Amino acid sequence: NPEFAGFGWIDGLTAAGGLLVFSAAVLDRLAAAPLVPLRDPRLSEALHFENT
Repeated sequence: NPEFAGFGWIDGLTAAGGLLVFSAAVLDRLAAAPLVPLRDPRLSEALHFENT
């Protein structure tokens, strides 16, 4: 039936919802990981390093 063919608003919302779920999962994983290597034996040396 031609009136139901094409890309509708529900298709757009479904794609946006899937993208939001994926983005939330990625951001959750990134937020759970520390940005600084906590058990690095040279961490204090690296934090005080000054590039000259």
